[in-house]
Amino acid sequence: AYSVNFGYFIQTLTDKVVNQNVSVTPDIFFPTGGVATTISFEVSGAPMLEWTCYIYDDAWHYIWFAGAESPGLPGNKSVSWDGSGSNNIPGIYSYIITAINWNMYWKTRDTYTGSIILYPSNPTIVNNDNVTTNPSVSLMFQTSGQPVNITTQDRTQLPTDVVYAISTLESAGKNLLGNVYQVTPENVGFNNGNFPAILTFHYDTIANMLYGPDLGIYKYDPISSTWNLLPTQFVDTGRSEITAEITTASYYAIFILKDDIQPEIKNV
Repeated sequence: AYSVNFGYFIQTLTDKVVNQNVSVTPDIFFPTGGVATTISFEVSGAPMLEWTCYIYDDAWHYIWFAGAESPGLPGNKSVSWDGSGSNNIPGIYSYIITAINWNMYWKTRDTYTGSIILYPSNPTIVNNDNVTTNPSVSLMFQTSGQPVNITTQDRTQLPTDVVYAISTLESAGKNLLGNVYQVTPENVGFNNGNFPAILTFHYDTIANMLYGPDLGIYKYDPISSTWNLLPTQFVDTGRSEITAEITTASYYAIFILKDDIQPEIKNV
């Protein structure tokens, strides 16, 4: 429940305006030949409401908009995005659905955020060597020039410098969640350097409930012997997964309490 202050009284609300049964079909697509993706959702509440859906690129620049800003009726809604504004650049894109539920006495605002991946057709997908691990990992790319592997490792299997860097990061309040995953070979080139590979961590619902958005994918840098938060990633709490763009092979892992950097939203 949450409360809204209207000057003389506080109205306590228990129902979300944007319900959680949001779906994207397909959630991985490439906008050629008229191909589009559809975002479906339900808005509920008073019979007068407004809703919007914005699409952002991986730098949180606004690139596309759809919505019903005039008061409308609750129920099932959908929007189709054909990649407009993306210039067909492969990568992770985000959508934010905002709904405002109001009547003459009170007004509430609710948002839902998810991700869409633009990627060329028929990509190669490699999973970690033990898919029963938590989290499990998958890597999507178009070309690599050589076979790619993802090896699951715990601390006892890691080189000393990698373990020391984990301890350093944990001493700063960022704790390792699960295992470490090594993408090999070291000199692999994803997509001839033209666009990134997509790395996805799938974790269980318990971790999602406990930590949710306070999770992040980190990459080990062998030159500086440090773990660094990947700059382009999206935490999808609705699907208990984190997706990130990567360009090189290395060690990757999820850490709890990622850097609290708010996205800069431009061009609104």
